[in-house]
Amino acid sequence: MDEIQRRALRNGVIAAVVTAILGFSIDAVVSGPPERVRTTPSPAPSPTPTCGPAWASVPSRDPDPAGNQLLGVAAISEDDAWAVGASGPADAPTDTLVERWNGQDWSVVPSPNGGTVTNALNGVGGTAPNDVWSVGASSSGGWSDPLIMHWDGATWTLATAPSLPGPGVLSGVAAVAHDDVWAVGSVGDPALGLDRPLVLHWDGISWTVAPVPSFGAASSLSAVSARRAGDAWAVGALGDGPLVLHLGGKGWRRVAADAKGVLVTVEAVARDDVWAAGSSLIRWNGASWAQAGFVRRGGEIQGIAATAASGVWAVGSSGLGDAGRALVQRFDGLQWSLVSGGGIAGAETLTAATGLPGGAVWAVGFHDTAKGRSTLVIRNTIACT
Repeated sequence: MDEIQRRALRNGVIAAVVTAILGFSIDAVVSGPPERVRTTPSPAPSPTPTCGPAWASVPSRDPDPAGNQLLGVAAISEDDAWAVGASGPADAPTDTLVERWNGQDWSVVPSPNGGTVTNALNGVGGTAPNDVWSVGASSSGGWSDPLIMHWDGATWTLATAPSLPGPGVLSGVAAVAHDDVWAVGSVGDPALGLDRPLVLHWDGISWTVAPVPSFGAASSLSAVSARRAGDAWAVGALGDGPLVLHLGGKGWRRVAADAKGVLVTVEAVARDDVWAAGSSLIRWNGASWAQAGFVRRGGEIQGIAATAASGVWAVGSSGLGDAGRALVQRFDGLQWSLVSGGGIAGAETLTAATGLPGGAVWAVGFHDTAKGRSTLVIRNTIACT
């Protein structure tokens, strides 16, 4: 099966700076004649605590002893969020994995498989508690096929994907309305012998293949983000470099981007404000893409979440193998900075992030230990020292 592509972006707990200053007054007590005055010494003021954004892990579920991983996340409201991924061996997962946040804890929600051998969900997105989509790939021993499923408020059911000329995988999904949903990934082109970008669209009745540019080199899409009908962005790879496609009045068109390496995630904030990242961070200003931040050396950004209240959050991993650690960065409107968090056993990877208007940010992924691969969920918080 094609390699699982971890997704990306979209929308977690308010990050703010909290300060507390303790003050003490001096009391003059008169006792006896006026010349005798007794005073109470003033204690030294306590040091002002330093507070700032941080992250903390939240317990998640691991239903399969063979391993579990989360690859996509979407928040519908403060007390309704979805995380998707796969269970089974890390390199060949056997079952889809869906977990839901109810405002208090995460729990596993039963989800179907599309194949008899391998199954994985790479992205999730929705517009309402009873209208959520998740996409990925499955296999029954041959090539991989796109996997699409829908939540109607009661159960997850498989949706019919359009027929493709070769193996396909879906890596990301963005829902604009109940009848306007986009999914992206890649499909094998028998004529070229290469992967090429794949874009599917849901119109409320069926999924269809949308026309996209074709390239003479291996290419794929990893993530999609849309804020309104007729205006969406998708990012991925063209060879070893970046690929950016934009949906406008003339359909999907390629847009030049000044980025180093491939792009893994994208977050559309407004028509003239879009973020994309991978091994570099770039930003769209309505006219062009430009470098707009840093990625820690040896790191890769795999998810971006933008909120009005707490800024833009980027998550991923830094380091390799057993030395890998969760990478969290935050843009406060002026600059990017690293955000610290609590220690987690094993090597950590964050694969996706989502934010809410109030400032809450969720990020998901996995961590590896000697016991195997386990799910990882974190959210933003405030820490004081």
